[in-house]
Amino acid sequence: MIQQIQAMPDMISSVQVDPQVDDSATESACCQWWLNSSEGRKYKNGTPEERDGFQNVRLHKIEHDAEMQKNVPPAPQKPLSVSANIKDMPPRAAAAELTKRGLPAAPQEIASERSAKNG
Repeated sequence: MIQQIQAMPDMISSVQVDPQVDDSATESACCQWWLNSSEGRKYKNGTPEERDGFQNVRLHKIEHDAEMQKNVPPAPQKPLSVSANIKDMPPRAAAAELTKRGLPAAPQEIASERSAKNG
């Protein structure tokens, strides 16, 4: 129970977000529009009750933004890309790379060919 209390935000809006019904993108945009409107700016700098109302709409927008983030799939991880020249690899690694690309090769053959070229 203590963990649940600690996980709660300091403040929440008086209108709970319903993820099964609410269109969070639309509600967030509407809250954003109102917060930046002349009426919203009036509330932001108004009486204590008006400032509380502004804060309530702001919190509601933040809650909808958080709800939308739950539905964003994680960015796909780009596979690691390594560039290496096969002729610079040790024979065993070169043979494995060639075999992986569908060109069967034995480390001994590669070593023999390299010796013949350099010999």
